[in-house]
Amino acid sequence: MSVNLSDAQKTQIRQIMSTARAEGRTQDPETRRKTFHDAYEKVQAVLTPEQRTAFNAKMAELRAQSPVQAPTP
Repeated sequence: MSVNLSDAQKTQIRQIMSTARAEGRTQDPETRRKTFHDAYEKVQAVLTPEQRTAFNAKMAELRAQSPVQAPTP
């Protein structure tokens, strides 16, 4: 399953995640969780409705496969 991002979307999402990772390195776990939740919301805003549907399906699939269940945003 592919989300089919445009080059502009790839650039935006890379920047969002890069910023979240940089901020998360120095944060306590609770603040880091909020930072990545906020990044997830920003990524969602970059996607079209069709891409959002595909992305959410892929995330649900990954969560189901993960031995540690992360909270659903």
